[in-house]
Amino acid sequence: MLTVQEMAAVLGVTPDCVKIWNRHGLLHGHPYNDRNECLYKASADNLPHKAQGHKLSERGLAKGVTSVSAKEVQCEA
Repeated sequence: MLTVQEMAAVLGVTPDCVKIWNRHGLLHGHPYNDRNECLYKASADNLPHKAQGHKLSERGLAKGVTSVSAKEVQCEA
């Protein structure tokens, strides 16, 4: 598992780009603290790459990505 800085170095992008790709589902981040920082799995078979001029919504999602918020339950008091 890699930190955001390590993953950015592997991909050749900025840490902010890694966070954006995580939000859009191109990477799978595993939250590890209360500040919503993530660790990333570096699997060589499905890493995204820079694609200037292509919308994030047009790119393929990382395999096995599930929304963490989908597992949450909202309860009204």
